[in-house]
Amino acid sequence: MDEWQMGLEQRAGADGSEYVTELQKGQLDRAIRRHGVDGERSNFVRQHIATQLERRQRLDEARLLREAILESRRRTKGHDHLDTLIAESCLSANLWKSGRFEEGRSLQLHVVDRLDATRGTDDEWTVLARQNLARLYGIK
Repeated sequence: MDEWQMGLEQRAGADGSEYVTELQKGQLDRAIRRHGVDGERSNFVRQHIATQLERRQRLDEARLLREAILESRRRTKGHDHLDTLIAESCLSANLWKSGRFEEGRSLQLHVVDRLDATRGTDDEWTVLARQNLARLYGIK
């Protein structure tokens, strides 16, 4: 075991997850200072941390980040921009994982509707959103 891994274990248990999360939060703080609260880099870091938290079943914390990303996208890119709709879809998946099925289903239906309207039914993102809806909620 190398020195870095031993340090992680001493700080936060066998997998070092708490220490890593703190490092990522530090990255987010730096990104926000450097690029602003709505900066692309700030949202990229939020996305990465949310994914890591979801893998650790820390869904409430991840949801807060996903909501922040969505609000940022709405402010900077508008409600129908692809990045905004992807953020909505990610939030929908988080809601589903959290057992908040009706909220997640409603949000994913909205994503599919907006993608149909803005990109067309055959667009790859629309098809993917429909597949997510079917997979998570049994709706085709």
